[in-house]
Amino acid sequence: MKPIPGESDRTEYFRAGVGAMLIDASGNILVLKRADVTTDAWQMPQGGIRRGEDLQAALRRELREETSILPEHFRVLDACRDWLVYELPEVQKRQGRKGSGPKVVSLPISR
Repeated sequence: MKPIPGESDRTEYFRAGVGAMLIDASGNILVLKRADVTTDAWQMPQGGIRRGEDLQAALRRELREETSILPEHFRVLDACRDWLVYELPEVQKRQGRKGSGPKVVSLPISR
């Protein structure tokens, strides 16, 4: 992904992000219903990486914001080596975004 000059958190076409696959002791995976969509839409916790933020910090922040899960309740099990890049639907492209490129991280959670 080619960076936009002066903007380390964005690329020419895609926003860098982080996604979390939270797995409990029984093997259940957490998915959340999107609040910003009127149809049934589900996804794992995810979000953009802010300027100057590393992948681990973005992961901790997004999980705290979206699930209230604190870092002491999970550990990183594995992460994708490559960015998973996809284009957004046309309606979102018209809002100035073209796509996203998250790294997905798998995390066992504990209580």
